[in-house]
Amino acid sequence: MVKTIGPAVGSKGQVGFVEECKWGYPASPPDSFVEFTGEGIVSEYTNLVSGALRADRAVHKQRLGSESAGGDVNFELCPEGFGTLLKHALGKKRTKRKDVAFIMVYDGTATDMIVSVTASGVFATGTSDTFAIYFGATETVQDVITAINAESNWSCYAPWGDGSTGYFPNSTKSDATSTLGASDYDSSAYAKTGGVCNLEIITEIYCDEDKGEDKLIFFPINFKYGIYEHTLDADADLPQGLSFEIGRDVAAFNYYGGRINSLALTINPGEFITGTANIMFKGASTCGDVSANSANTGWKIPYCGISYAGDEDSAKVQLDTDGTKEHFYFEHGGSGTEVPTYGFSLERGYYSHDGYYWEVTTMAGLLELLEYETDYFSVTRKGGISAIDTTIGLDAQTLVAMSADSDTVLYKDTDASASPLVRGNYIGVDAGTSVLLTVKISTGGAMGGTAKFQSQKTGDAASWCTAQTITAD
Repeated sequence: MVKTIGPAVGSKGQVGFVEECKWGYPASPPDSFVEFTGEGIVSEYTNLVSGALRADRAVHKQRLGSESAGGDVNFELCPEGFGTLLKHALGKKRTKRKDVAFIMVYDGTATDMIVSVTASGVFATGTSDTFAIYFGATETVQDVITAINAESNWSCYAPWGDGSTGYFPNSTKSDATSTLGASDYDSSAYAKTGGVCNLEIITEIYCDEDKGEDKLIFFPINFKYGIYEHTLDADADLPQGLSFEIGRDVAAFNYYGGRINSLALTINPGEFITGTANIMFKGASTCGDVSANSANTGWKIPYCGISYAGDEDSAKVQLDTDGTKEHFYFEHGGSGTEVPTYGFSLERGYYSHDGYYWEVTTMAGLLELLEYETDYFSVTRKGGISAIDTTIGLDAQTLVAMSADSDTVLYKDTDASASPLVRGNYIGVDAGTSVLLTVKISTGGAMGGTAKFQSQKTGDAASWCTAQTITAD
């Protein structure tokens, strides 16, 4: 983003977009860009003027009305980010990783189990059930699977199961196949070729113990390739909104609360695939790089609220983020006898029982899992944070009972450098001149309440505008 804000004409910059954590709340910076050939997004404001017959022509009742924005973006098809546009035009997107080497499950009792993959081999360290399996020059991935299966309290499965029960059976582990077949992906791949490891390097990630047959604890080991299969479902409900950042001449403009109105593709043999996306927005703002005052202390930003949507008597949720165990836990069942259902690391992607992959290392990925993968949760998104932030930045949450009527709020970790969410358009008379606005928010507490909002324009001799009182929750 640029630090300058002000009037601008034409497209001499870029078109980028990012998914919002909550519809209508600007997200920045963008994480996907399109190769665009033209854009015509404009802001629209209505002006409400009274029809009363007065000598002053009812200027006393003139008010700013509704705000909206919209327009077309013409682009050339590019692989990066286009799936996000399709997702917001059609419905939810589900992903499978096609480069899974094998899945490890630990069902022992050690609570300090650490797994790592290096160029030399796969290692499990802890107080018990440890192992060290080294990669030889001619060892296949199947050899590694067989070796891990021989270790006490460890199971290792091929990623595709037996073909009749989905990803692989988890409730009856003896039914799962642990041998790669000819139809499975890269069944003869070597764990190490020419001295180079073919598996993703993993540095000391906590692997929880299995506390029940129905608990889905999948610890994936992937190849280095990074091959994904995306499924886009036409759905009655579209995902949360998009924020677009349009770079023009001297400014970056942020359009928030974006919805895909229409999306058309033109495909001609021997030519680039082109398209036009018509997008509707809730509003727009000129934007710059915000920086937080170093004196900030105690910021604790709400991330999302989750309530229990299942039919059991009781449910509990926990976030374990102590710098070692970065895990999400969920259990439900009879009160006092809840059965562990989810327990996965927030440092690795999560694989559901039917093989879908959720990038729970990011807040956006964890939100999508909670919203799309199960019927256990009702999710309330909170505005004011970037959904692409890492989940390791979430605040620890002890195992607490969930309610069907009220949210259990998850927070970002206390962060003195967190930037507050500010949006708005600079409407002035500085035609052709770029200006910088500085915003000051004076709060009375860490978690909410009342605050004072002031702004200042460059060149005003450090003159702040009259403080306005705002509220937060």
